[in-house]
Amino acid sequence: MAPIKLNTAFLKGFMADHELEAMKPQTELAAKLLEDKTGEGNDFLGWTDLPVDYDKEEFARIKAAAKKIQSDSKALIVIGIGG
Repeated sequence: MAPIKLNTAFLKGFMADHELEAMKPQTELAAKLLEDKTGEGNDFLGWTDLPVDYDKEEFARIKAAAKKIQSDSKALIVIGIGG
């Protein structure tokens, strides 16, 4: 997993530097729990390995289905997708 970086450029005016500094230990712990996959809910962290580790056969099937839909259809309407 690539290291997590925080761009603070757009925080000016919203957070004072001392507030950001006060949150540093908590955010570093959260990043470590994500990286180590040891925190609560760690069985839902498969996304942290994307796009390196994924089911390449399933992805190939999805791309083939998309190609077929594109050739057979003028439009695709998706209703109710969400998590």
